[in-house]
Parts: sequence; structure tokens; C-alpha cells
Amino acid sequence: MAKARFFLFKGLSKVGNSLFAFLSKCEEKDVFPKSSRWLKTTVLAGFITVIGTLSAASLISCHCYVTSSPAPVINSATVNPNPTQSSDSVSVEAFASFAEEDKNEGYTIESAEVTLNDFTKQMEATDGSFDEEEEELSARFYVGNIEPGSTKVSIEVRSEYSYDEPGFKELDLEITEAEEE
Repeated sequence: MAKARFFLFKGLSKVGNSLFAFLSKCEEKDVFPKSSRWLKTTVLAGFITVIGTLSAASLISCHCYVTSSPAPVINSATVNPNPTQSSDSVSVEAFASFAEEDKNEGYTIESAEVTLNDFTKQMEATDGSFDEEEEELSARFYVGNIEPGSTKVSIEVRSEYSYDEPGFKELDLEITEAEEE
């Protein structure tokens, strides 16, 4: 369908350009100058209307059939140390990838973030850049100012096409006081 639209637009464009050039030459050489000018503007307006209508129709039809793109899957995730005991920071590590059936489709992981107690932080790709279909991710959080108890750590991973539906995983983190000796 996309190829057919491309060839149709390409053909209309060539015909429109040729006709416009022919009518412009007729006008310049005083061969029916008023008629040529009138035909040129009328034909040009007609082509613009037809191409605009086809473009609008193709946009409408394309949006009706858009399928959702796959979201990356968080295969594993850990928070260390958990429970925190005497540590004042924790590291969050995760491994994300696309499902096997989506791996050769050209999707790449674009970003990842982790949230702890309403504080969100961008995760880093351990290889230095987000550009693959599989990524090892890491982030560090300071937890020395969080009261002891259980809290949630949420990880979201996105691709270029799945910003509305990211890969998601939630972990429990137990904040504990340091054991006194």
C-alpha cells in the first residue's frame, strides 16, 4: 500500500511539473497568455487539492492500522545490598531486552530510569550507550536519609517506539538501621 501511494504521488508530481512547465512556456511565448495563466493556476490548484486529499486519506488510514510496538522486557533486576544494614547507598542493576521474536526487527533500548521514594534517576547502560536490543543497566541511590522500613524500587525501560508502554519491574527494598555491636 505504501509503495502504491509513493508511485501515485511520484507520477502526479511528474505530470504536474511537466504540465506547469509547458503552460509557463506558453505564457512566456505569448501563446494564449491569459488562457495559459488561467489553466496553469487552475491545474496547479487541482493538483494541490488531489495530492492534499490523498495525503490526508493516507494519514487517516495509516493511523487506523498502526500496531503497537513491542516494549523492552526487564529480564532481571536486583538492589544491593538488600536489606541495607549499614550501607548508606544501594546499587540497582537490571538486564533488559526485547522478546526473541522482536530482536531482529531493529528495535533498540533508548532509555531507562529507576524510581525510589518519588525520586527518579536515569539509569546508565554499562557499555556506555543505549544503542542495542539488549542492555545491562545500573544506577546508585543514596538511602541514608530514608527511614527504616520497606519501600519500592521501580524500573522503567523504553525504546524509541514504546514510550507510552515501557517495560516495567518493581522490587522491594528493606531499609534497615545499622546493627550495633
